[in-house]
Amino acid sequence: MSRRLFLDTTVFAIAYGEEGGASDLILDAAVAGEFTVVSSERLVEEALRVVGKLHGRRVAASLRSTIFEFPSLRMVARLEWERVLPLLKPFVRDPADGPHFAAARSGHAHALVSDNRRSVLPGMFSLMPLARPETVVKALRDEVPWPTPERLLKEWGEWARSSSRAPPGEGPTV
Repeated sequence: MSRRLFLDTTVFAIAYGEEGGASDLILDAAVAGEFTVVSSERLVEEALRVVGKLHGRRVAASLRSTIFEFPSLRMVARLEWERVLPLLKPFVRDPADGPHFAAARSGHAHALVSDNRRSVLPGMFSLMPLARPETVVKALRDEVPWPTPERLLKEWGEWARSSSRAPPGEGPTV
């Protein structure tokens, strides 16, 4: 089965700044057509803005070319993701992240790949699982089975219990 992944801005920003890391390996796999990249114009605009700010305009221009040349790309139109946004809104902590999760869900992504684990509440995992780049790389390489939404929620919960940056009520207890 061909995987569909929504790559968050953090994946692009880290990949362009850290060669050989998990985010970079995910972009290499996307360029090789190993999975379908689900995206939206809103995500592309945000990624270009962030990558440009961090790494310069030339790098951002390179990223734009890369995204639109992925062998398997599913761009989700605003009209598509806006319809599911109300369903996801209660589980998104930062309203700016809502459209990304909505586009991922509308594009039938298997996971939204991000290093930003603070962006959601646990209820999101039944609607759109959040996966860390390191987890995705291991699964793409067949080092581990593809993670289920339950496994991704468990991984997120382990992080939340140990992190002071977890959503209120999810983090470490005093």
